Amino acid sequence: TMRPETMEIRFHALAFGGEAVGKDPEGRAVFCLYAAPMERSRVRLVERHKTWARAALERVLAPGPDRVEPRCRHFGSCGGCLWQHVSYACQLAAKKAIVEGAIRRIGIELEGPPPTDSPFGARRRVRMVARVGRLGYFGFRSHKFVAVEECPAMEPRLWEALRGAAPKRDGEVSALSGSNGVQILGAGLDRGESVDLAEPGEPAFRVPADAFAQASASGDRALRATVLEWAGRGTGAGSGPGGASEAAAVSAPPATFRILELFTGAGNFTRLLARDGAAVVAVEREPRAVEWLRKNAPSAEIDARDASAAVKAFQEAGRRFDAIVLDPPRGGCANLLADLAALAPARIVYVSCDPMTLARDLLALASLGYRTERLRAFDLMPQTPHVECVALLLPAAGAGPIA
Repeated sequence: TMRPETMEIRFHALAFGGEAVGKDPEGRAVFCLYAAPMERSRVRLVERHKTWARAALERVLAPGPDRVEPRCRHFGSCGGCLWQHVSYACQLAAKKAIVEGAIRRIGIELEGPPPTDSPFGARRRVRMVARVGRLGYFGFRSHKFVAVEECPAMEPRLWEALRGAAPKRDGEVSALSGSNGVQILGAGLDRGESVDLAEPGEPAFRVPADAFAQASASGDRALRATVLEWAGRGTGAGSGPGGASEAAAVSAPPATFRILELFTGAGNFTRLLARDGAAVVAVEREPRAVEWLRKNAPSAEIDARDASAAVKAFQEAGRRFDAIVLDPPRGGCANLLADLAALAPARIVYVSCDPMTLARDLLALASLGYRTERLRAFDLMPQTPHVECVALLLPAAGAGPIA
């Protein structure tokens, strides 16, 4: 057994997993939750490896310039937020540095992440842990239940709906807030109908509380705008000025813009990519997501196969797409990249919630003939280490020989 060992560490950055990182006297990296950059702290080692160690914060000896008072009384025991103890500017800089560290070998300048206008009170979707009569979260990397009496990360309306809830049994509770109210599902608390997440002027986008939806409405708006623009479907794409496009259509129907979208979920991007008559093939294998996808993107051709099987089949059938949009799970999608590149789209738009697997996949795509042209980060979950990225890839040959 390891003897408890305390030491003083000066921390220099926030790392990918959410912990602060510093160096011990032997030059080993020490990771510690709730420590902040540029501060000196006494820590207790809890885990030791050859090149790194994990420590628990005992006492801050000299606070760093970014340390702030956490907004929530449960911060430090609840595992929901890990960064309330540092300023929002510090959080953004850390997210930028984390992505830049991951993509160093790609050789592209990172855009963003732009600051959100609401570092608190913006979460519209939560998954909580229920115990009979109480709602809460687990601690960080633990299954210790923490009952909560406040949650400043949530949209006030969402918290109002959950605040008085008394779960009838242990389990998980999902809640989502949209323009038509709040839906709560799980632990005997079911109430409300599927939630409409569409912006004013958009066709309805209905999602149940236990399906995936981006956590922040404003962040999701910025993310969608980038995906549409980079996929070649920016605002008003495909509609010419006034009646000119209509007149032209009579004599020569314009070639339909063809999009393949992988890992679509309930259709957050699909419904907008399919506007203005683009032909969208939407690949999603989760049956409940497919059910909502049909409602949200009725014009899309839906393929309920596994993404790698679908891509392989399209490639063998010689199908062609102008753009491919993909938003894979955290682990990325290394297994389908070769077949994806073989489809030879004019552009690929890759949405990722994990900069490490994104960097791996972008390097793989570079070896398959697609260079990363642009990369933008988004902060959809302030007070946490999560960072979302969108990459635009184009054929490496570009538009003919480089002068």
